[in-house]
Amino acid sequence: MKKEIQAYEHYTVTEFLEDEYFQQWVRQPDQETDEFWHEWLKKYPHKLGEITEARSLLGRLQFQTDTPSDESRNRVWQNIVAANQVFNQQLESASTGKVITLYSFRYLRQLAAAVVLLVIGAAGYLFLQNSTQQQYDTAFGEVKTVVLPDGSTVKLNANSTLRFPAKWTPAGLREVWLEGEAYFSVKHTQNHQRFVVHLTDSTQVEVLGTKFTAFQRKRGTRVVLASGKVKFDIERVTGNREVYLKPGEMIESMEKSSDFAKKATDPTQFSAWIERKLVFHNVPLPEVLAVLEETYGMQITVADSSLLQKRVWGSAPMEDEGVVLKGLSKTFGWRFTRKGNQVLLSGSGK
Repeated sequence: MKKEIQAYEHYTVTEFLEDEYFQQWVRQPDQETDEFWHEWLKKYPHKLGEITEARSLLGRLQFQTDTPSDESRNRVWQNIVAANQVFNQQLESASTGKVITLYSFRYLRQLAAAVVLLVIGAAGYLFLQNSTQQQYDTAFGEVKTVVLPDGSTVKLNANSTLRFPAKWTPAGLREVWLEGEAYFSVKHTQNHQRFVVHLTDSTQVEVLGTKFTAFQRKRGTRVVLASGKVKFDIERVTGNREVYLKPGEMIESMEKSSDFAKKATDPTQFSAWIERKLVFHNVPLPEVLAVLEETYGMQITVADSSLLQKRVWGSAPMEDEGVVLKGLSKTFGWRFTRKGNQVLLSGSGK
C-alpha cells in the first residue's frame, strides 16, 4: 500500500483526507507510516500547512452509522466531550517537533484581516459609543465573540444577530436581542442588575449570573442552561408563564409547536459550536440538515424521503462544510450533489 514519496508532492488537503495511506498514518500509525511521512515532510517542508490541517480535520471527523449500544453511546459521547476540551490545544509537527497551533496556517490571513479591522474600528469607537444601539452579525460559517458593556461575553454562532444599547447605566436593565444562536456568560453585579435576553416578541430569558445557550430561528426556540439559574418567560394569548431552569436542563419549542417542553440534557451537546465543532448526539437527520442550512446557507433537498428516518451520531469540524458533507456521505453511503448553495441529497443509505 506504501506509495512513492513524490506521489504526494501536489496533494491538496482534500486529497490527503481521501487517501487511505494518509488515513492509516493519522488513525493507526505504525513504524512504516511514521518513517514514510517523516521523510516526506523533510523533502517537502512547504507542505506542512496542508498536512497539519488534514491531520486536524481527519482526527475530528467522526460519524457512526448504526444505533450503538448504551455502553458504546456513552464512550462515543465521552470522546466527543473530551475532544471539545482539547480542541484548541497545540498540535506537534510530525517533521520538526515544532509546536504549532491548530489554526496557524489556514487562518493566518483571517487573523491579519482582523488586526486591520481592529485598527479601522478604533477610529469609529467614539461614534459607536454615542449611537443608540450596537449590532453584531455573523456570516455563514462564522463564530464571533462579543463583549457587552458590563463585561459579560457572548459567543455568537453562524448566521446570527445580536443587538443591545450602546450604553448601560449601573442601575438600569441589561437587555440584548438575539436572532439566531448564542452562548452567554453573564456577570453578576453587586446590585443584582437584571439581565434579559429577548428571543422573540413573546419569549425572553432573565438571569443574574450564569452560562447558557439561547437559540431562536424559524424552526423554533431553545434555551439550555450550563450553570447558574434562569427564568424563561413565555407570553401567550392566555397570559404569562414563567419556567425556571436548573443546570443541565433545557426548554424548547421546535417545529412550529405552540407549547414549550422542559427536560434534562447535556449542555455541552448544544455548545460544541463554540469550539468550532458540529456535534450530533442521536439527532434525527432532518435536524442535522437544518443545522447545515443555518450554519452554511445551504438549501438542501432530499430526493428519497426514507432517508429522513435516519439518526446521526458523531462530530465534525465547522471550518469546511465540504468535509462535513464528505463525512456523512462516506459513513452512510449518501450522495450530496451541490450547485452553489443548492444541495441535493440522494442515495439509499447503508
